Amino acid sequence: MGWLALCGTLLGAVSMLYDKYLLSHARFAPSTVQAWFAIYLAVLFLPLAIGWKFRWWQRNEFHWRWSVPILSLALLVSDFVYFSALREPGALVSLVSSLRRGSTLVSFVGGIILYGEQYDRWKILAVIGVLAGIILTLLG
Repeated sequence: MGWLALCGTLLGAVSMLYDKYLLSHARFAPSTVQAWFAIYLAVLFLPLAIGWKFRWWQRNEFHWRWSVPILSLALLVSDFVYFSALREPGALVSLVSSLRRGSTLVSFVGGIILYGEQYDRWKILAVIGVLAGIILTLLG
């Protein structure tokens, strides 16, 4: 699991640099980048959706909840705000990235409160390290 987290972090960093290039240097509008992202995502997940529909693997049943469109809307809005922030001429990739990583705190506290996840001093130290990095980036 640690390797997957590391790979996800590295791919996210490369993606953010490419987003900054598209929005600042290539001068794409945030809505254009977001639209193409949605198209690529749909193409990427289409085989998985087909496999899920035809039960190519064991899966749980889907139960409709209103949280599905609400979360979808929240993700769309947050991506648009992120792309808009990166498009600003003075936006620093390191600053936007640090602020985006602030979600670690929300995930940490939410996991404890909502799911009863166990935590120890190492996890708390890691979260404090992320927060210290955000603060140092903001002050620098």
